[in-house]
Amino acid sequence: GNPSDLTPGKLEKLLDLICNDPRGQARVFQWMQPHVITSITKMIYNKMDHVKAVLRITLDSITHNFLTSWDMNSFMSANVDPESPILCQILTAAMQTEWGVKENKIKDGSTACHAVVTQLAKQRSNQSNYFTAPFTLSLWTSGASRQTIEALYRCSLCISFPLLLNLINNLAKHCLEHASQIAQGPHLMCYDNINISTSIFIEQCSSAPAKVQSGTFTILYNVHSGSLEQMHLAPML
Repeated sequence: GNPSDLTPGKLEKLLDLICNDPRGQARVFQWMQPHVITSITKMIYNKMDHVKAVLRITLDSITHNFLTSWDMNSFMSANVDPESPILCQILTAAMQTEWGVKENKIKDGSTACHAVVTQLAKQRSNQSNYFTAPFTLSLWTSGASRQTIEALYRCSLCISFPLLLNLINNLAKHCLEHASQIAQGPHLMCYDNINISTSIFIEQCSSAPAKVQSGTFTILYNVHSGSLEQMHLAPML
């Protein structure tokens, strides 16, 4: 017959009959195991090229708008899970017992599964930064040390610390450009206090900066549905 014709035939019927018997099923599954591993490995290998491409994002493309709308689980469920169902099923089976899948309604393992997939994609391609870049920023804003970030970078969960500094610099430029655009239209300006704590290992000498530096910074708020005429201030007497 035609080798490309995979329409179920006599062979499939024979295998169904064998698998209907518990002993026959056990022997068939035992024989199939190395072949199934090879087949699934090739399938996952090919699918990961798609996953890698979906999660690809350059650091220059990460803006404040991207971060405010970033949602890993929603993005992965819509763009990655449908393309790599076998990989997700394997990870889910490894993460949860059958009882946990049925009874645990709060912790379903999807976040952990998605994190592992992004970790694999990052290991496969250094440009797969959809998860690693925002996650590294989150750690940095929470006060994680450079050593911690570098350790997680080795595990493909973060970007490297030098790249993090570049990302922060790029974000600062994007925010300044955004602020300049807001300043050209109706806006409100206010000030807030800021306290910056430097490293506890900073050298205590006369030329070193203070361990805690205090100051103020400006915040601009865009006024929606506002006009300059309505915001005009009368002379104060």
